[in-house]
This record gives sequence, C-alpha cells and structure tokens, in this order.
Amino acid sequence: MNSPASRIRRILIALDSSASTPNSVEVAAGLARRLRAELQGLFVEDDELLQLAALPFTTQVNLTTGGRQPLEPSELESQMARLAAAAQRQLATIAERDRVAWSFRTVRGRIAHEVASAAEGADLVIVEGGHHGGPAHARLGLPASATVKRVTRSVLILRDGRRVEGRIFVVFDGGEQSEKALQMASALTHGNGALTVLLPETKDKDPQQLKEQAQGLLSGEAGDVTMESFSANTLAGLCAHVGRPDTGLVVMSADSPLLPAGDVAGLLDSITCTVLLVR
Repeated sequence: MNSPASRIRRILIALDSSASTPNSVEVAAGLARRLRAELQGLFVEDDELLQLAALPFTTQVNLTTGGRQPLEPSELESQMARLAAAAQRQLATIAERDRVAWSFRTVRGRIAHEVASAAEGADLVIVEGGHHGGPAHARLGLPASATVKRVTRSVLILRDGRRVEGRIFVVFDGGEQSEKALQMASALTHGNGALTVLLPETKDKDPQQLKEQAQGLLSGEAGDVTMESFSANTLAGLCAHVGRPDTGLVVMSADSPLLPAGDVAGLLDSITCTVLLVR
C-alpha cells in the first residue's frame, strides 16, 4: 500500500545550536533512503539568542574554569556559523554515504517560525524532542514543542537520540487521518518489518469492524502484521501497549482523541519512544 496520501518525497530535518546532529541526521538519512525521499537540512540561527547576547548584562560561563565573561554577539554569530558548517558537513557525509539526494540551508530567525515556514515545502518534518526523565521543561524542548504546534505537516519527534528501529505501532480508529497514519506506518515497514495495528475499543467503534477495515487497507502487504485492541481512551492506555523493549516507532494521527488539545508534551512525558504525528 503506497497511496499518494502516504508518499513522502521530501524530508525536512530541523537543526539548531542545541540539536544532537549526528543521531538525528542518521535517522533522517535512513528514512530518506527507505522511502526514496530527498533530505532537506535546515539550520536555524536563533535570533532570540542573538538578541539576548546583545544585552549589556549578558555573560557566559566557561565550564572548564568557571570564569565569567561578556557574551559578545559577534562571537555568538561565529559559533553559530561554525555549528551550521559542521551540521552541513555531517549531513553531506551521511547522505552521500547512503546515496540520498540532499540539500542544506541556513536561516536566521525564530526557530518555530522558520521551521514551520520551511515545512510547507516538505512532506515530513523531523525535530528533536528532548530527553525522557529530565526536568519537565527539558523533556520536550521548548523550540520543539512550539514547532510541533505550528507545523502543518507530519512531524517525527525523536527521543533521546534513538534510531527508528524495531516494531512500529500505529493507532487506527477508522478515521481519514488514521487511514493516512496506517499508510505511512505500512510504508515505513517496507513490506517486511514488524507492524502492530492498535484498535481502540470505544462505544461508537466496533473493534472487529476496525480490524476488517485495517486489513482491507493492508491487503496484499507482506511482513509481520498483528492487530491488538485496547480499551483505554487516554495516553496512559496507549503507553501501556507501546512501552515494550522492541518498540521502534509509534505512529498516530495528530488529531487523535488520545492526544487532547495537541498534548504533545504530555505524550512524550509518558513514553520514551519516537513518535510520528501524521497530518
């Protein structure tokens, strides 16, 4: 199954001065190779950080000596330029190794705005999602959280530098967006991966009918595909099913009832795996 709705031709990976570039680029290049998509790198020079550096009372701390010194805007600009160049070299090396078509550009502005703007020309956007188990504000990085809310394309949120390997779980409730999520999940398994379709048990949805609908959409697909029902209609219910050692990726529609009011931070505080929100 590879309908126009699930076809990913352009993958945008958003990078900034805080991104763990090697891991995220490896994941992005791997997906681009698997999906035969173009990889587009975008490095955002954080304009808000540059404005902060221009304030007279802003200082930086040397982590080696503990000494303080003024944070010069020109030095910060030079640091960002070096980081952008390093990110481009990293992307070029990995993409060329994997024989993936790629491009790279650097922009200056507010991270969420610039990524959302660039995302209009992509089919899938990849962002870093912080570190599970850290302080509440660090679990889903503030720029990433704002970016996810503003981007109108599907978003893959990477967690803890993990790669997208292992079983793929997809939430299927029979709606149009969940059909697209199922199509994307199927495309990512490439016909030979392990795919689990999660069927929510609700008053207005018959699990057997959902199973038959999903099987019809997956008709002719090879690979290890299983169907599971779950009765909970909350994020905790989803997490109980996907919190397994072999979990590689969770795919769900961005408008899923399991994600009330776009509660991305709540989802990522509950599970440690990488999440693909399909729009």
